[in-house]
Amino acid sequence: MNPGLTLVIDHAAALLDGDPRVAFSVAPALAGLSRHPNVVIKASGLPQATGEAFPFVLAQRRLLEVVEQFGAERVMWGSNFTGSRGVEGYSELVEYARDAVSGLSDADRHAVLCGTAARVFGLPSP
Repeated sequence: MNPGLTLVIDHAAALLDGDPRVAFSVAPALAGLSRHPNVVIKASGLPQATGEAFPFVLAQRRLLEVVEQFGAERVMWGSNFTGSRGVEGYSELVEYARDAVSGLSDADRHAVLCGTAARVFGLPSP
């Protein structure tokens, strides 16, 4: 891999078909990429991938697994709102993400919810 290139993997490599057995079938391969410091994960669409109802418990679990594997500084949450089926509104997606990362340190929570994206995409840090 080219260490000068930042790779952002969307949807945490999940397949957005609503079946968690299929959706996370590539999770072991994704975990293997954690050894490359230039790989960043955008954890978007996870509720859509699981097909479950709010509060999206499996999606929360998967988000935390990805944070554990890559570190919060290499994970960014994304809503995937316009493509999210079975979601009542954007607020459910925000609440799910906040609940998922509630046990993380303040710094890690900030990184996942906004800091990583700001750094990777060169945006002002909130």
